[in-house]
Amino acid sequence: MMKRTIAILLACSVLPLFYGCRRPAEADYRRGLECMQKEETEEAVKAFEESIRKAERVRDSHMQLAFYYERIGGHDLLALWHYEQAMKHTPKDAKELPDIRAAVERNADAVLAHLQTEGRQEDQEALQLKVTLLEEHAMRQKKWIEELQRENTEYRKMLRDMK
Repeated sequence: MMKRTIAILLACSVLPLFYGCRRPAEADYRRGLECMQKEETEEAVKAFEESIRKAERVRDSHMQLAFYYERIGGHDLLALWHYEQAMKHTPKDAKELPDIRAAVERNADAVLAHLQTEGRQEDQEALQLKVTLLEEHAMRQKKWIEELQRENTEYRKMLRDMK
C-alpha cells in the first residue's frame, strides 16, 4: 500500500513537470515565422528546418523555406527542392496544389537556365584557356625560331671566318 501511494505521488509530481517543460506543438514553425518578420533569416531557416525534422507543419515549413530561397535569389535549386517537398506533403485535392506546381515549374526553369548559362560560361572559359595556351605556345616557338636563326647566323659567320 505504501509503495503504491509513493508511486502515485511521484507520478503526480513528475507528470506536470514533464508536460510543463514540453514545447507547444508547432513552436518551431511559429518561431520561424516570428524570425522572418523580424528579418532574422538565419534563425528562421533553423526553426523551419527543426519544424521539418519534428514533422510539424512540414509542408508549410518547406513552403516558407522555398519562398525565402526564391526571394533571395541565387538558390534556385534549394527553392525547387523545398517546393517539391511541399508538393509531396500536399493532399491531391488541396486548392494550393496548382500554385505549388507552378512554383516548381518556375524554379525548374530557373535552375535549367542557370545550368545552361553556367555551361556556356565554362565553354567560353575553356575556349579562352585554349587560345591563351596556343598563343603562349606560338610565342615560345617564335622565340625558339629566333634563337635558331641567331645561332645559324653565328655559325655561318664562323664558317666564313675559317675560310
